[in-house]
Amino acid sequence: MKRLCNLFLVIFVLMLYSGTAFSAEAPSENGDETIVGVIISMDDGIFLDDGYQIYLLVGLDDQQYMGLTVEVIGESIIVDGAPAIKVKEINVLDPQPQEEMAPDDEPGNTANDANINN
Repeated sequence: MKRLCNLFLVIFVLMLYSGTAFSAEAPSENGDETIVGVIISMDDGIFLDDGYQIYLLVGLDDQQYMGLTVEVIGESIIVDGAPAIKVKEINVLDPQPQEEMAPDDEPGNTANDANINN
């Protein structure tokens, strides 16, 4: 009897964990996903960089969003084996373009700063 209870407990915990993991990855009811990131342009298209993943933006040809932090709503698809989003809606969250930092411009790096007290 004790083994049976332990077995049910293990199965319950596994089901609970798998249900939680699945719901975190599941798209919304209408199949659309919302992802926040910075719009970047590369040789093979316009992309959204969310800091973890780079997504090809299908259906977005407007250069006005370059460097802006946006919220993209659309259908998650795969194009040539890479993640992509078929854009349905785009909302600008930060109207100031994000500039890429050069390695020497990182906060706290004073190697290239002029010493005014010479």
